[in-house]
Amino acid sequence: MNNVTVDGANLNNNFGLSSDLLPGGGNPIALDAFQEISVNLSPFDVKQSGFTGASVNAITKSGTNTFTGSVYGSYRNQSYNGTNIAGTKLPSPPATSNKIYGATLGGPIIKNRLFFLLMAK
Repeated sequence: MNNVTVDGANLNNNFGLSSDLLPGGGNPIALDAFQEISVNLSPFDVKQSGFTGASVNAITKSGTNTFTGSVYGSYRNQSYNGTNIAGTKLPSPPATSNKIYGATLGGPIIKNRLFFLLMAK
């Protein structure tokens, strides 16, 4: 129902063999590698086709003549889940944790012509 593209390339699970939308499951590209992300919910533009739900289009970062880098991290466990809904106490969630971390480094190889961007996830 949804459409996902990265730099214009289709990143969908076209054969429907997985319960996850993206091939390989999860997020195959580090979030810090994206320069911009656009989400269109049920657009009426006839040029956008092949889906009935949402279209997510992501553009990855490109190289520059300056060396740049970043480090990021995220942590979530069961204490982030709510335990009350409208005064009703829910059972305690099972112990879980989710850690995401990574780094990027980019810069020129040949000034104004060739660049690199390394991503570790």
